[in-house]
Amino acid sequence: MLPTPAESLDVRAATARGQRLQWAWLAGLLLLLGLALVGTRLDARRELLAQQRTQLDAQSRAIDENLARQMQGAWQAVLGVRHDLHALWPPDEIVARAAPRLKALADAMPGVRTLTLIDAQGRVVASSRPELAGLDVSGRDFFRTARERNDPAVAQLSPP
Repeated sequence: MLPTPAESLDVRAATARGQRLQWAWLAGLLLLLGLALVGTRLDARRELLAQQRTQLDAQSRAIDENLARQMQGAWQAVLGVRHDLHALWPPDEIVARAAPRLKALADAMPGVRTLTLIDAQGRVVASSRPELAGLDVSGRDFFRTARERNDPAVAQLSPP
């Protein structure tokens, strides 16, 4: 016996509903799988960022400690030159003795390119770089800043 047209439509409608339901389930499962993958990727990203932040903090602390030691060494070298300048060297020998000493110190200290001895008028008396001797730096920012502050206990550094 053949199904009636109404029965045939009911079977087709039921089949279509079943297929739509299966597609809806498949879409829902794929959506859940996609959300799980996105969540996993976000967790991995957060973990990587935390690791990199920790590594960057450790590196910045190491750089800070290293620079602090270098700055302390440079300051001690400057104090040594200042002591020798006032205590050991006669005024007429300052230029001859200071320049080689400044060069040796600048060469020995990483990160220090130039050391200069500048008089109160802004004239370079001696330098680790011979081409700077006699140069007038009275108009330069680093000299004006040091002159305004006028504190021999504070190291005056200029930008590179």
